[in-house]
Amino acid sequence: MSLIGNSLLLWALLKHEDKTKAWNIFLLNLTVSDLLFTMPLPFWAVYQFHQWVFGDLACKLLSGVFFIGLYSYMFFLVVITIDRYGAVVTSTYSWQTRRPLHAHFVSGGVWLVCTAASIPDVIFSETMETLGGTVCAGTPRPLHVELLMYCIQILLFFLVPFSVITFCYIKMWTIIVRCRSSQKHKAAKLILGIVIGFFVCWAPYNVLFFLFSLKSLGWDALVLEKLHYAYYICHCLAYCHCCLNPIFHIFGSGKFRTYFSFSPPVDKKSTLYIPQQQPK
Repeated sequence: MSLIGNSLLLWALLKHEDKTKAWNIFLLNLTVSDLLFTMPLPFWAVYQFHQWVFGDLACKLLSGVFFIGLYSYMFFLVVITIDRYGAVVTSTYSWQTRRPLHAHFVSGGVWLVCTAASIPDVIFSETMETLGGTVCAGTPRPLHVELLMYCIQILLFFLVPFSVITFCYIKMWTIIVRCRSSQKHKAAKLILGIVIGFFVCWAPYNVLFFLFSLKSLGWDALVLEKLHYAYYICHCLAYCHCCLNPIFHIFGSGKFRTYFSFSPPVDKKSTLYIPQQQPK
């Protein structure tokens, strides 16, 4: 579903949207992030029902692609949120910062940072032979290093993004709901859906991710087993986030539905429209 939905969204953005606008540039990069995140999932699905059969190189490369997609998705979601926040709330927001060159520069910086952040995942991912067969997993590291890596990942790729996104969208929501336009109220509902979707997908995963990282401190065997099952469920729930982007923008936007003939033609300023401060 994610592969089809994000591919359709990518096609619509490339074919129909103005690629000189910062919003569309960031949304395009967000869609690419979702596709990168989705690419390794079929391999992981095969792996869940069998041993790892794709070799050591694929183990490293797919781990790298997966985490680049994951990290960049979080960052681009924050970038898009800040861009919307600046346009809606801040009257001093400079339209010069929303030129294509600046948007491409920011996007390039995000990809560079996320690629660098995924390098440890590539280095420490390797195939190992176990009693159950070949596995693709991270190389065991000292406990203090593991805990540090877990804390950094939770802080940088969940707590900080969620805090920024929530703050910005609450401020935007308070402005949009004052408008009596039903079109703008639909935009507010879309905003609320994005925030809720982000939280529902990632909050349970990160809580279990942190608890599971403490297993070396001496959890009871029964507790560990329950944590393992809960972590597996939350892992699957987190993977569902890659479907949210196309769902919200294809089915929540009148213009995207028009591109796919889901509805009669509508004005370009559809449910994705959010009131912006006009340049002086």
